[in-house]
Parts: sequence; structure tokens; C-alpha cells
Amino acid sequence: MATFKMTIKIIFVTVMIYLCTCGLLLAQGIQYVYDDNGNRIQKIVIPARFSSNSGDSIKSILTSENDNYIITIFPNPTKSVIDLEITPFKENTSLKVTDIKGKIIFQNDQLTSNHLKIDMTSYDNGTYFVIVGLDKKFKSYAIQKME
Repeated sequence: MATFKMTIKIIFVTVMIYLCTCGLLLAQGIQYVYDDNGNRIQKIVIPARFSSNSGDSIKSILTSENDNYIITIFPNPTKSVIDLEITPFKENTSLKVTDIKGKIIFQNDQLTSNHLKIDMTSYDNGTYFVIVGLDKKFKSYAIQKME
């Protein structure tokens, strides 16, 4: 029964992230992921959408707190550049961006800063995945590229 409840919570969190990345979620929220024993293992902060002065109409920020790291990726969806921030920064952090088919379009196996900008202007519209490696654990985030 505990596995079923955890599966439902993971599905709910996944749907919330998808709605946020597609720009369909308006309200700010915090979601938690639990293990089979009921222990909270992940906190996901889903901020409200906001407008910017840069010409992008609607943006959202995807923030995930896991294992004492906060990873922030914005704007999502993007027209051009995405910003990635990892707090606190730790050496041996890796980053990879793949398209929906798994083709690597950007890779950095040794980040030297906690803040990185990735230019997406030359890529086709669609879904991309930002994969961050911290302490031999990998976390994947869906990013939408739109014109």
C-alpha cells in the first residue's frame, strides 16, 4: 500500500512539473516526494508564472531541493537562453542537455561555477531534458523550447 501511495505522489508531482513547464499552472505550490517508509525525500517548489522585461511573454522557474542542493532552471518555456543555478556549488558537478530522443546537444562534465547560461536559440522547438549530476546522483528536468 505504501508503494502505491508513493507512486501516486510521484505521478502527481510529475504532472505538476509538466503543467508548470508547459505554462499551464498559475498558482505557486510546494510538493513533496516520499519514500516507501513515508520519509520525505524531495521538496519541489513550483513558483507562479511571471512576465519579464526581456520580451519573453510567460516564464516559470523550476526549483528542486534534494540532498541539500537547490537547482533552479529558468525561463521555462524559453525562446533563447536558459539559466541554471546550483546552490551550494560543488566540484564534480556535471550537466547534460538532451533532446527528446536522447541525443546530447550540450555537455559539461566539470562545471566551474554555480551559474550557467545555455543558449537554445539554434535548437528546434520541442522538449529538452537538463540532466544535472551531483554526488553521483542524477536529476532530470524537462525544458520547453518555443518561438
